[in-house]
Amino acid sequence: MKTKVFNFRLAIILIIYTISGLFLLKYYRYQINPDGIPYLSIAQKYLAGNFHDAVNGHWGPLFSWLLMPFLLLKVEPLLATKILNLIIGLLIIIVVDSLARQFSLSVWTRRVISFSLIPIVFSFSVDLITPDLLLTLLLLVYFQIIFQPNYPCTIKQGALCGFWGGIAYLAKAYAFPFFISHFLLMSILHYFRHDSRERKNRTIINFICGLVVFGAISSPWVAAISSKYHRLTLGAAGRFSMSIKNNPQSKGYPMYYQGFLSPPNQTAISAWEDSSFLDYTSWSPFDSLNALKHHIKTTMKNTHRIIEIFVKFSPFSIAICLAYLLLLLQRPGKILTHCEVLYPFVSLLLFSAGYSLVLVYRRYLWVTCFLLLLMGGYTVDKLFQNNFFTKIRKTTLYVVFAASFAYIPIVSGLTNVNNGRSIYLLSQTLKNHIHPGDRIASNMEWHRTMYLAYHLNSRYYGVARANISEQNLEDELRKFNIHHYLIWGEPVENSLPLSGYKQVDIDGTIEVKLYSLATRD
Repeated sequence: MKTKVFNFRLAIILIIYTISGLFLLKYYRYQINPDGIPYLSIAQKYLAGNFHDAVNGHWGPLFSWLLMPFLLLKVEPLLATKILNLIIGLLIIIVVDSLARQFSLSVWTRRVISFSLIPIVFSFSVDLITPDLLLTLLLLVYFQIIFQPNYPCTIKQGALCGFWGGIAYLAKAYAFPFFISHFLLMSILHYFRHDSRERKNRTIINFICGLVVFGAISSPWVAAISSKYHRLTLGAAGRFSMSIKNNPQSKGYPMYYQGFLSPPNQTAISAWEDSSFLDYTSWSPFDSLNALKHHIKTTMKNTHRIIEIFVKFSPFSIAICLAYLLLLLQRPGKILTHCEVLYPFVSLLLFSAGYSLVLVYRRYLWVTCFLLLLMGGYTVDKLFQNNFFTKIRKTTLYVVFAASFAYIPIVSGLTNVNNGRSIYLLSQTLKNHIHPGDRIASNMEWHRTMYLAYHLNSRYYGVARANISEQNLEDELRKFNIHHYLIWGEPVENSLPLSGYKQVDIDGTIEVKLYSLATRD
């Protein structure tokens, strides 16, 4: 009977999420961000059979692969990313609901969590074009397996862990070090949790089996990107972020200060499509003692940033973590048997700690939001065992708990309505002057101009160097054979005396001026 009630509840949640998502999709269809453009460009390369340029060490391939069926069906690319993320969100709701039962949460707590998921998942789905939501889904499926108290019973469980870990790596390279370290840690916890030699041996066998499957899935991609860049690599994003963000001598992203940069291949929108071809100084915290000290300071700042993000997920996040710590310390001799508390807690800490070493953004930690939501539900159930909580007080706490997680996603969703629409409309105006394949550059506004280049199917060569002289600017424009130069933020009455270029009148547009070649070869 409970199963039927549960299935009906989950079905209602999924229906509400799907209908509301499809209805609201029109308000977010133009959302665009720098990372999203390479994923779309790479998907189109695979469809065109251009596998050499499609293989990319900075961007995991899985998100682009999943976009391909939508592009084959001629779905508008930006819309395709939103539909894909909505489907991923749908699956996340199902997996989180299953994890809630695995946490032995009460029926009412599961209901509250289910309804809280709708605004949270939808907000993540339309926030950015990124594989982080996909990675979240894959890791939650993996957690569902590895968190089970009877995990070591069959070898199949270890193989499944390796499978989902390998697929997660194809979504994002961060999954490689995280899965290896997490799978090892969880295997150790499962090993010492059991007294019987048979269970201990099964845990070891599962671990080996999981690593074999993980290696079988991840190694072809490692081989592909290592062959392309002629060095052993698991991915370029971590090395790039470490060198750009953590290096005290870094000037920032090369696109902002190095001047015009050629896209890495003939079908790339901009140089951002592959960081491996950008000119930057590689940096490691082990270069010197001072570098290590600086890295420690950066890690501490990132840790503080993680705490701030947790609080944005819910103001009760820190209290939830402290409650879990107290639950573990209450029975220090039985920590290993307290699976529903120990496993999600160490997973949250390990996942966050990895990013604290490099770079932290809110979207990187989406998976921890769902862990915190489940952990919060478990904490609420524990509190309700106290006679202090009457029916009214329970209801009040449920409302406050759900609102604490849903408030920011709702506000974020409202804030991002029609995000990207203005740049899309501007691109439609510029289509009368800029044609597919044209080379464009700008004086500033790297992000916005790249978005224009995407909508115009043009190639963006970036921004001119700061304080560049008029003569040097002309030389650079000729060197890269730039067809159009966009001026942002300049007074309209001012003209730019560039020989060979003429100012183009753009009806109804005052925020940008367009200079185009007077004659085209």
